[in-house]
Order: sequence, then C-alpha cells, then structure tokens
Amino acid sequence: MTLLFSPSEGKNMPDFQGFKQSSAPLEYLFSTKTYKQNALNAYLHALRESDEKTLLSLFGTKELDLQMLSLCQNLLTSPRIEAIRLYSGVAYKALGFENLPKDSQNFLYENLLIFSNLFGTIRANDAIPFYNLHQNKGKGAFSLKTLFQAQDSDLQAFLQTHQSKQKSTQIIDLRAEIYIKFAPISLPHIQIEFLKNGKKLSHSSKFYRGIYARELALKCQNRAPKKLEKTEKLENIESLERIKFENLELVGKEYQNARTILRYEILT
Repeated sequence: MTLLFSPSEGKNMPDFQGFKQSSAPLEYLFSTKTYKQNALNAYLHALRESDEKTLLSLFGTKELDLQMLSLCQNLLTSPRIEAIRLYSGVAYKALGFENLPKDSQNFLYENLLIFSNLFGTIRANDAIPFYNLHQNKGKGAFSLKTLFQAQDSDLQAFLQTHQSKQKSTQIIDLRAEIYIKFAPISLPHIQIEFLKNGKKLSHSSKFYRGIYARELALKCQNRAPKKLEKTEKLENIESLERIKFENLELVGKEYQNARTILRYEILT
C-alpha cells in the first residue's frame, strides 16, 4: 500500500525535538534530478533578491519574520528532520505520528509520499530542513505546475517499482485537490473524498485525511512475516471499504478510468 499525502503550511521549527544538524548534501526523492535542483536554486535566489512585498507573498504572511527568512535562506545547511515530522498542520495533528506505535510509524516512513510545494514528491522519511513557501506561490522553476510536470515520469516509475517491491496494488490518494490537479496519477489508484450533508469538502477535510491515514497505519503496521495477516487483508478495495473509521460512513463509490473514488460522509 502507498499513501499519497499533502504537505501543510504549518511546520515545526528547528527547536522541535528531532531536528539534526548535518553537513551532508540534501538527499530526498529525485534530489539529483536537474528539475529539483533548479526548483531549489530558484527558490533560494528569490529569497535573496526579492523585495519585501514578494517575500510576504511567497511566505503567505502579513509581516516578515527575519528569523524565518534566515532559516529559509540557509536551508542547505539548516538542521533537518524527517518530512512527516516537519509538518504540523491540521492533517498532521490528526495523524498524530509521534503517538503512533513504532510499527505504524515505520509503515508510514516506508509507504507515505508527501507532495511538497518546494521539494516535489518526497518520502515520509526523507530528512529535509524547515522551509516556507505558501501554496501555489512559487514561480518559474519552483512553481507547482513546473515542478510536478517535470517529475511526472519519474514519479510514475517510482510508484510502479514501489508497488512491485511491496507486492501491493493499492495506492490511496489523500491529497488536496491542487496536488491531484498538478500531479495526477496514471496507475490504478483510490481517491478518498469527504462529504458533509452530501456536499464535497475541500479545505475542511484536512482533519479527516489525517484520521484516515492514521487508521490505515494502525491496520497496516509493518510486522514480522509470520504476522502479516492484517496487512494482507487490506490488499483489495473491498477490504478497504470494510474498515470502520470514527465519525465516517462510506456512502459512495465511483469508477473514473484509473481512479476509483470512495466517498465518506462525515457524521458529526
């Protein structure tokens, strides 16, 4: 099983437990690819050369935090932490990674991909520094459209290889609409949507994406080979449909080419 997840605007600062200083070059999924290096270099150039108005737009803030600006300008040498522990927004609070059993954490480290505004698609266990880039405010090489289009063939190949290694056919898409738009998945996958009173939620569904991912991590936690029964039982869509999520009820299923959409009504 592979989980696709959005980043969050909220992030932990380097004083959060778990950040580690490193002099080694940044390494993350596809980090050696020219398009990812171009995106990072363009971002750093923008931070050095832009006026305050542009910086406020990039950061999505009303006032310029000089400490944050310095961290971002020096991110190549800043302390790093696993990507899934860097983000602290609503979905990540609902996921509650720090409070999950070790096996569930390991499952997420190995099987969750995050679609970063700056670093592109990265693994949950990729160590990255603090950064700030407001959603869809990147320009040129570090715009969402440019970055995700450039990585498309690499991403599809990675997913295919990862699925083969895991002997799994499940790709669960829990991303926000903007990442689904700019980084579509061509392989068969399951997209999760949340409804309230029959109407599709977007921004306010973040919490439930986190809850959904947490429950899957608890069900699919990595175990010794002789104890893989729970994981194996989730390797088809019917078994996924049978999972009971707190305050969620499965109310619909729709097939759209490579995508199967499961729709859940929020009960509270």
